[in-house]
Amino acid sequence: MWMGIFGGMSLACGALGPQFDVQGGKVDGACSGLLDYCARARCSVRNLGSRAAPATVTFELHQPNGSTVSATEYVMLNPKESKEAHHDFQEARLLDKGATTVNCSATSAK
Repeated sequence: MWMGIFGGMSLACGALGPQFDVQGGKVDGACSGLLDYCARARCSVRNLGSRAAPATVTFELHQPNGSTVSATEYVMLNPKESKEAHHDFQEARLLDKGATTVNCSATSAK
């Protein structure tokens, strides 16, 4: 690592690319219609880096019958910005609603 004449780090070395922190992971029926049930999965994604970047957010919906369904959404985040990401799973079943869980993860979009 290069040190400047005053002992500080070079700005080029100190730049932090996009890094994402994911919080939460909730499921509710907010997307349900009159005759159809659907599960809306939500999580909060924060860009910890120093430049704007798109995040690829992956949702894994786990139902009590052992099935897992996954989906991907994209969210653009500025440095230090947080946004809620969500995906509506139309394939969710109403009877499984109470014990359905979701795991969320985020990586840099390619």
